[in-house]
Amino acid sequence: MSSLSLSTDNIISLTKLESAVRREYGQRHTLAEESSLLQLLKLAAESTNQTIQLAFFQFLEGLNQQEKDKLIYRGVAVSKDTKVTPPSDKGANPQQIMYRGQPVQRATPAAGEPEKVAPKKATRIYRGRVIAD
Repeated sequence: MSSLSLSTDNIISLTKLESAVRREYGQRHTLAEESSLLQLLKLAAESTNQTIQLAFFQFLEGLNQQEKDKLIYRGVAVSKDTKVTPPSDKGANPQQIMYRGQPVQRATPAAGEPEKVAPKKATRIYRGRVIAD
């Protein structure tokens, strides 16, 4: 992006952001093209994925207020008074499963219903010897 002056740390965090977006959405963004870069930043600003949000906030931390104002002018959804705070994990349960940045309810068996046990694997024998899996 020719109008923004990015430090080495900003470029590294921008690369991490691009790889997170590519993994999540399957879209490649060329960081050398201004339109592709702005599209990437707009997508990251609106994303609900926690990995993308963390990478986006890390990118914003390295920008000064003048560069943030340039992004706001170009339509990236960042307000001037936004303080860069990554999403917190205060309410996160270590047992909770996350799928694409959203918590997923775990299916629990009923009180009287026994837990499902995986069937025992058959023993494999090759030339008279038992093969361990």
